[in-house]
Order: sequence, then C-alpha cells, then structure tokens
Amino acid sequence: MKGVDFLSNISTLKYLHENKKPSLTDKKIAFYKKNFPLKASKHCCPQIILKDNALHEKLVQNSKLIGLIRPLLNKAFSYCPNKENMILLTDEDGYIIDIISSPEILLECFQKSIYLGTCLNFNSFGTTAVSIAKYENQLTILLGKDHSCPLLKNFNCISTPISINSKIIGFLNITTNSALEIQYFSGYIMILLDLIKATINNNESFFESIDSKKGKSFFLGCLLVNSNFLFTIKETEILYYIYLRKSSKQIVSTLFISSNTLKTHIQHIYQKLNISSSNECLNKIQLLLNI
Repeated sequence: MKGVDFLSNISTLKYLHENKKPSLTDKKIAFYKKNFPLKASKHCCPQIILKDNALHEKLVQNSKLIGLIRPLLNKAFSYCPNKENMILLTDEDGYIIDIISSPEILLECFQKSIYLGTCLNFNSFGTTAVSIAKYENQLTILLGKDHSCPLLKNFNCISTPISINSKIIGFLNITTNSALEIQYFSGYIMILLDLIKATINNNESFFESIDSKKGKSFFLGCLLVNSNFLFTIKETEILYYIYLRKSSKQIVSTLFISSNTLKTHIQHIYQKLNISSSNECLNKIQLLLNI
C-alpha cells in the first residue's frame, strides 16, 4: 500500500505519548516577546548566520551527529505525502546544521535566508520553536502567527531538545504549513527522538534493547519510519508481541481481546505484508526494523 496518509500513521501512534501538545498560550507568547524582543535592524531577520570558515567549522564539529541522524530524517520525510513539510536539525546553540525538505521548500527557505548556518535563537530570530524549546528544555509548538519574525508567519513549528546523558546536543524541528496538522506531530517527533537517541547510543546494535522498558516505543517508531504500510493501533501492538515471540494466548491476555479477534487482526496483517505464515511474519518484521 503506497501513498500512505502520513497523519493517519501519526494519529494511530499518539497513544504512545498521550498528551497531544497544544500550541503555546497567548500569555506565554507575550512573555517571550516581551522578555526576548527581536532587536531592531536595517536587515530583515535572521540576524545571525554563519558563513564560510565559521560555517565549515560548525558542520565539521557536528559531522558525526549529522551523519547518524540524516538517514532517519530522510526516511521520515520520504514517507510524508505533504512535501511542504520540513525537518530541521540544529546544534545545541540553535544553528541549523541539516535541512530535509523538497527542492521547492528549500528554495523558499533560501530566499528567506534560512539555510545551513542560520541561527534560530532569540538573538537571531526572536521567538521561534527552537529558541523556546532551548529556554524551557522541552517540546514546544509555535504557530506561524506567533513568531516574532514576519518571514516565519507561514511556518507552524514543533521543536524538541535532543539530550544524551542529560546534555543537550541539538534540537529537532518539524515545520508544516498547516496549523491543524502541527498538533499531531508531538507523538511523531517524540518517536523520532527515541530513534535518534537509540542510534546515537548504540549505532551498531540499535535493537539490542527491544525488550527493554522503551522497546515498544523503539519498535513502533521503526515501523513508522521504515514501513509504507498503514497498520492500525491493534495491528501494530500485535506485531510487537509477535516479534517478542509471545504466544497467541499471551497476546489475547495482554490486549484483552478474544481469540477470534486476534485471528482477524493477524489475517489483516498477513494480507498487508503479503505473507502466509508466522515465520514469514517474523522475517518481514526483521526487515522493517533494519535501519
């Protein structure tokens, strides 16, 4: 099944992160605009952009981070039918070090001076999702109308810190032109964050911790990134327990469903994977988990 609706995948996985994050309140936005005003300038923002040697040095410093994360972000973007979305990776100071989007959007960003080396912190762009996520050290949603800089009025953004061993090493930012759509990206960006952390912590054996406390989140995240099939919530959960070699009796007991219901779900899964046996199912899952 190609052309899967991206938002449908996200909405079916939102139970992983039950709190679908709202955008910032008007009161909080007013606080940031008052306390971190965009400085007056003859030039339109952004006001801080690294170029030439400074940009080269910044990219070299973050080359390992970029190299590890880019394959995940490329896969995530490739399964998104809305090519007007954009994924940004910044360093710990808010400087853009990677951009994933369509050529048309990249050109639009270039015309707005948004490219590698552009700084998204308060001093450069005023109120942005990245600057607030950096200040609060947590996931932040900011609608286009609430940005300080008018260049970003069509950019609805969600940003989250990337922390390893309690140290922020960068920020992940997803941008869309739909204010409604951005509300559903909170679960998706957290799943991507789990994958990024796992990749950084254990690049060679990413799924050794699949049975750990966070294993289910890793598993579901990989299905989202690596699969172009649309699985329901129950089908995804059943695939997880099949991967853990749970028996039908154990799955029925864990998910509080009947044996007949389980058989129906498995039939649907087999149809979507074009398989006919449990061994084939395990092999398919292994392939889907192979980053």
